[in-house]
Order: sequence, then structure tokens, then C-alpha cells
Amino acid sequence: FIVYDSQSGYYYMFLTYGGLNALDGYNIREYRSENPDGPYVDAAGNDAKDMKSTGTKVIGNYQFSFDETAVLSPGHSSCLIDDDGRIYQVYHQRYNDGEGAFHNVQVHQMLRTENGWLTMLPLKYNGETVTAVDNSDVAGEYEAVFFSADTKATDDWSKVNDIIEPVSALSVDGEILTVDGKETELKLSEDSYTFSFELEGE
Repeated sequence: FIVYDSQSGYYYMFLTYGGLNALDGYNIREYRSENPDGPYVDAAGNDAKDMKSTGTKVIGNYQFSFDETAVLSPGHSSCLIDDDGRIYQVYHQRYNDGEGAFHNVQVHQMLRTENGWLTMLPLKYNGETVTAVDNSDVAGEYEAVFFSADTKATDDWSKVNDIIEPVSALSVDGEILTVDGKETELKLSEDSYTFSFELEGE
């Protein structure tokens, strides 16, 4: 699926890797280009034509502590930009319910990062709006999922936990961000709508 964002000036391409079944590892990857015909690259500069383990993964298998079941095989992406400039990712997902037969459609809002990439909010759209913040506004404890580059799949339900991305404990205290016990600097962007940080050189 390819969509043009006039605000950033990029065409964004979303590809789904993996298979459709619950254990087959469906996941959505993002590339972008200044031209509709490409070349399309991911955030690391990898060309979409390389296919294997490229693309910035915007969603895969995950489960927060408050979720009753894990989200499995999210994919079949469509991306919509509304007249008000809001961006929505529409896809379907399955669940870690022992069968994986049931799936439903999800709509999540996407936001632009400071350097023009689209990132997806972790919870389904519920009318939320973007607001400028300072460090005191975001202080607190969080859970975070850092998606790996590989497609996580298995053919055995007894091994389903092996294909669910781990959840990291994250806390913010002023300009200090702590992820799984490792401290780094949290940098708010000039418009105070987005943030960035480096962890282990990335």
C-alpha cells in the first residue's frame, strides 16, 4: 500500500511480511520515497527491493501486561490520511487464544516523527489528539515494545511465547529515560510533539 503525505513530501509504502495465519508472523514494514516509483528505503537506508529483513517494522506480535491475549500476525495494511491531516493505519490481527482463527480489523493513529517517518500509536484509535508537552508531562512508568527486524513465526502453539516480542520496562524522570535499567537522555523535539533517544548506539 502506498500513500502520499503532502506535509512531509514523501510517498510511504507499507508491506506485510510473513504469513496470514496466527503463528505465521504477519508484520507491517514501512519504506518511503520522494517519488511514487521509488526507490523506497527504510529508516536504516535499506532498499525495499532487498526484501529480506528490511523495512522499518511498525507492528508485529506483542502483548502488554494489561492485555488478556497477545496480538498475533497484524498485517494487510492500508494507510489513510484524512482531510484534517491525521494519519490512520488500518489492518487486521489475530490473537494468542490457542486457535488463532478469529481476527478483526484495527484502526490506529500514526504520527510523524521529527525526521518525517510515520510511527503507529500502540492502542486503537479513540479520538486522541496530539499535544505539545514538556519533560514533566511525560514523567512516569511505561511499557515499551522494540520490534526486531526478523519475522517471528512458529508451527507449534506450545512455542507461541517465543514469537511474541518482549516488553521493556521504561521510565522517564526529567531528561533521563531508563529502559530495562539502562539510562539515556530523552530529547524533546523543538515543537515538543515528538522525542528521540539513543540506546546502545541506535
